[in-house]
This record gives sequence, C-alpha cells and structure tokens, in this order.
Amino acid sequence: MEKKFKFNMADVIIIIAVIVIVAGVGYKLFAPKAQEFVAPTKQVEVTFRIRGAMTYMIDELNARPEILQNQPLVAGAGYVSDAKVTSFEMVPYQVQLSTDDGHIVSAIDPDRVDILVKVEATVKDSPIIKIANQEVRVGRTFILKTQRFETTPTIDTIVFK
Repeated sequence: MEKKFKFNMADVIIIIAVIVIVAGVGYKLFAPKAQEFVAPTKQVEVTFRIRGAMTYMIDELNARPEILQNQPLVAGAGYVSDAKVTSFEMVPYQVQLSTDDGHIVSAIDPDRVDILVKVEATVKDSPIIKIANQEVRVGRTFILKTQRFETTPTIDTIVFK
C-alpha cells in the first residue's frame, strides 16, 4: 500500500511564513556585515588639534616623540590596522584676552602650545566617516590613543586622498 502525502492550504501558508521569517531575520543579521566587507574604501588624512597642551605633555613628546610618531591607533584592546599617526607638530597656542579698556586681543601663551597630529587611515566610503568605531567630523572630539599616548583632541581637518 502506498501512502500519499497530502498538504492542505494551511500547511503551505505556515511553511511559507516560516521561510519568510527566517530569511528576514538572516537578512537583518548578516546584510550589514556583508556590506562592510564589500564597501569601497578611501584614504583619508585627519588633523587633530590638542589645544593648549600642558607642559608635562610637551616635555614628554619632546623627550620621546616615538610614543606618538608613526604609531598605529588603538581601539579597545587592539590595534587599528588601517590607521596610524604620520606626524605631529607644535604650534603657538593663541588665547583671547580682554584689555583694561575692554578690547579683545589675541596673545600667544608662552608656556603652552597646540599640538597638531596627522593621522592617515583607510575608511569605508559611506556618508559617515569612521576610524575604528569613532565618527570623524570637523569640530568633533576624538579619543586619540596609541599604545603609550592618549588624549581627546578636536578634529581640525579631513582631507581625502
């Protein structure tokens, strides 16, 4: 005796619904990650400004520039493989002062400097520029961290190469 396998319409609808739900969940979970792997990349040079660096930081960088120069960035507990400090320079730190007659003038602080740090990175070609997990926008702060140096500068410029 041969058994015939019969489907009724309710069984077919349930099977299709399960397939659609599994496909939808899979798409939500894996499509963004797949997009990251296939997204084109760009080279970018970002200039960070450490405003009015204190003398201890100035002295440390003058004595040991290797703690910052040519160092890869660190995010969390690992290195950022596609971002590194390419150079840094110290420039005069200008402050605004009020004179006795009420005018505002610019003056150079003799004890402090601004430190400009240049970082080259490879970023995804998307509307939001990110280095590791941090967004990169002019005027925004950024946690700039290498193996032996960490500070929170402001982003001055972004140049695509």
